[in-house]
Formats: sequence, C-alpha cells, structure tokens
Amino acid sequence: MYWILPWELSISIYVKKLRYFIGNLPIFSSVYAASEALIVMAVKPEDATYVVTPRTAFFEFIPLNKMDSLNPDTLCLDELEIGERYEIMITNFSGVYRYRIGDVVKVVDYYGNSPVIEFSYRKGQLLNLVAEKTTESAVHHSIITSIKKWGVDLVDYTAIQDLSETVGCYKFYVEVNNTETLMCNKEEKRMILEEAIRKANPTYMVAQKAGRIAPLKLEVVVAGTFKKALHQIK
Repeated sequence: MYWILPWELSISIYVKKLRYFIGNLPIFSSVYAASEALIVMAVKPEDATYVVTPRTAFFEFIPLNKMDSLNPDTLCLDELEIGERYEIMITNFSGVYRYRIGDVVKVVDYYGNSPVIEFSYRKGQLLNLVAEKTTESAVHHSIITSIKKWGVDLVDYTAIQDLSETVGCYKFYVEVNNTETLMCNKEEKRMILEEAIRKANPTYMVAQKAGRIAPLKLEVVVAGTFKKALHQIK
C-alpha cells in the first residue's frame, strides 16, 4: 500500500526551497489516495482540504473516541460532523476488502453532500508518551515557529520518544543551514521549542507540569545527516 499525502504535511518543510525555483506559481496537490482507491480530490490550489470521492470506494469513518476499539462502530459519509476527527475505513470495489488504513482526518466542511476533509495524522505517528497525543502537525508547527525565532533555515528534522530515563521526554534531531547559530545559547533555543510544543498541545504542557513528561532534548546534527540517512534507506 502507498499513500499520496496532502502537501501541507508531506512537503511543507520544502515549500520555501521550492519557491526559490517556482516563484509564486501555485502549488496544487490534486489527490490524496491509497493504492487501493482514490480517497479524495482537491478543488483549489494552495489548499490542503479535499472532497471525498464517494464512488471510488465504500467509505466508513470511525469516531476518534472509538478508534482504540477492536470492532468499532462506523459512520457513513452523511453522518459526519464538521469539526470532528475520524479514522478512515475503506472497502474497495476490486477485491471487496474492508480495512482500516490508519489515517485520521478532520471534517472541515461539506461540498454538496460529500464531506470536505483535511489530513490530521497517521495512527502510530503521534508523540504520545502519556496519552497526550502530540500530532505530527503540532510538532511541525512548533518546529516552524521555533526556527523563525532561532534565525536559521531548516534543512530537516525528526523527533523520537526518549525513554532512557525514569521520566520520558521527546528528543528532537534538527539539521539547519547554520549550525553555529543554533549551537550558540542552545539552552535558550531548546526552551523556545519547548514553549512552542506546549502551546501547540496544551495537554502536553499539563502532563509536563505534573511531572509525567521530562523537558525535551534538542540535538543539532551535522550538515548532510538527513541526506546520508535517506541514501542509506534507499
């Protein structure tokens, strides 16, 4: 199975670099799909919302509070509520397979009788030390907010859950264009990121104040680290 994901999350880190070559040319992510079926289509450029295509598969949606159930109740297209999040379940027409694809989406509107959704996160890709559910979008927003204050350009980053000590924490590995700038007053830079995470996910802040999550760690990697890692994966 493969996914074509919304550009807001999948390539947003690189949009600034892309703009150097394309200028103000609009970016249009036309579809969001899995290998078994087209799920949604975009209706306008420079936007990360998509309209569900009801005839490409049979779609069901699992409410957020039922996602951990083994056999959860599901809703159909006309039963979704704007502002709520759901996990997508697909029954494809070619082999009549019914399965949960693990994508969590938010309903933001309706286009005719079909819901308009935006991608929130993949199940299993949360930073979720103590059930505080820090999403990929929250992490990304925090990083982008922080680098503006750091005064550097982001090359790439990743984050993991560090359980090496009694109280776990998040560890961020960051590659930037100016390592020296980021290393200068590194603790101050770390606190900027910490505050950004707290604002992006208030539940994280509550858990941290309760002593359930330790202060995050910031590791600055050398230039070319992520490129080297990518080549090793290939």
